[in-house]
Amino acid sequence: MPKQYTLLGRSLPRLSTRRLSFLLVCFSIFAVLSLLISLPNALSPDSQLTRYTEHIPKIPTIKIPFAQSVLNPFKQPSHPPPRQKNDTYDESSWWADWKWLSVPFSSSLTLDEDRSLLPPLKERPPIYCYYDATIKKDDALKDAESDLLLTWRRAWWAQGFRPVILSAAEAMQNPLFADVQRATLDAGLRADLMRWLAWENMGGGLLTYYTTLPMGSREDPLLASFRRAEYPKLTRWEKLGSGLLAGPQTEVAAAIKEILASDQAAQAKDLLAIVSKNTFVVYKKPAAIAWYDANTVEGKFAKVATAIVEDPAKGLRSLIQLINSHLHTTWQEHVHKWHCRPQTTAPPLDLHGHRRLGPRRGPLPVLSLAHGGLVSAEQPKLLALRLVDAHAHRHPGPLPQLVDPLHDRHRAPPLHNGRHDADEHVDHGPLDPPRVAPRPLARRRHH
Repeated sequence: MPKQYTLLGRSLPRLSTRRLSFLLVCFSIFAVLSLLISLPNALSPDSQLTRYTEHIPKIPTIKIPFAQSVLNPFKQPSHPPPRQKNDTYDESSWWADWKWLSVPFSSSLTLDEDRSLLPPLKERPPIYCYYDATIKKDDALKDAESDLLLTWRRAWWAQGFRPVILSAAEAMQNPLFADVQRATLDAGLRADLMRWLAWENMGGGLLTYYTTLPMGSREDPLLASFRRAEYPKLTRWEKLGSGLLAGPQTEVAAAIKEILASDQAAQAKDLLAIVSKNTFVVYKKPAAIAWYDANTVEGKFAKVATAIVEDPAKGLRSLIQLINSHLHTTWQEHVHKWHCRPQTTAPPLDLHGHRRLGPRRGPLPVLSLAHGGLVSAEQPKLLALRLVDAHAHRHPGPLPQLVDPLHDRHRAPPLHNGRHDADEHVDHGPLDPPRVAPRPLARRRHH
């Protein structure tokens, strides 16, 4: 039987489920009302909680007068920096400034989480070529010419220039365009004048054809002078014709006016045949420039010239492959010469300034093939002894053959008549010392 509870001698009634539920509901209502009544008093300013918070100690702040001064270079700007030219690409944006070295986060200066702070790039001098896109051509030929223009842009960009392709739109903005349109000229001369009008409208500088490419090292004196963007006189070079021109804007405009005022303008077909001898400063043909004009291609690369006549699009693609092979071979030669330069180091000295005696410190004159190392020619006899000694210790038997990897490995197709540019043969001297194949040498273990 369930236990019966009593109070003061009287038995208490048993709590049923309904009575217990009613009691819990009443208790919950009482608790909620108590909280609602007491909560505003707890958050009032006169409560004990707010009085306790007044006695919490505060950390003193150090005021630096120079922090908010205008002379402080590290002061955070109050406004975002102004927009710059060509500072966006796709969904990215940036601000080029030398302050990128003094701040850890870009947003502290740009005031924008999506705008980066980058170092400013060195301005590249522009180089121009003219391409008339208004001439009607088939799609295959246009694609081939676009690839040739891309090759031209890549080659000059690699030399530190900013290649720009001009069109008839730039020529029409020239004030002398109306005079050229009214004049009675040959079609070839008119095309040359349109090229010059676009060049003069851009402010002068360097003007080339898209078949004129650099075939020299970056340290070539001519290319280095071009990168300084200083053209005091209207200049051209022998055997390059109009393939490479340089000059200021004023002299280009004066040459155009001279051509239009000439009596031979109606019969002339070449622009250079009209101008006077004093118009240009003529220099000898540079070895660092190659011009693949029609006469050069026909005289030196007959197969490519025949392909251009039979199928212009296919022939231009063959010309692009030829130019790329020449660019690649030129790059290989200059990198090879750079690696073969003699590197001399001073002998180690002791505290008294005398030469230190003892075993040689540092790497041997033989480098690993994996790193593209070349055999040094400083000590050929000692080098040969080391090669024989190292190979005999590691591989008993006959010695390996010495090969020239620059002529045995896969490389670009050979050039026509052994020439490395489009006009003249460059003698690069005898072959460099060979390297050892097929694996790098290991050090001898001392037991």
